[in-house]
Amino acid sequence: MIDGNAFHLGPAPFRARPSSTKGGVPLTEKELVKALHRGDLSALEVLLDRYTSYVSSVISRILRGRQADVEELTADVFLAAWDNREKLRPGKVKGYLGAIARNR
Repeated sequence: MIDGNAFHLGPAPFRARPSSTKGGVPLTEKELVKALHRGDLSALEVLLDRYTSYVSSVISRILRGRQADVEELTADVFLAAWDNREKLRPGKVKGYLGAIARNR
């Protein structure tokens, strides 16, 4: 959930929300990246919806079950991605997030 300039992972971060669509049609990764580049906070929600499970999985494999740390580092990954969103490229989002996660 996004809250002003900060965001946090809610109790059910793995559920897709309707915000991952545009008029009922899923946003393409290219559209998502363009919206992130513009600083669109709803695009950040879509990014969270789509990739939280993946990022958490990467971090979980590294930390081996320290759930509180996994949640904190997952949030840190998305904050870093948001702060450096101009580096995001269509077709490379998942790899970029994974690289951030592995280097935390």
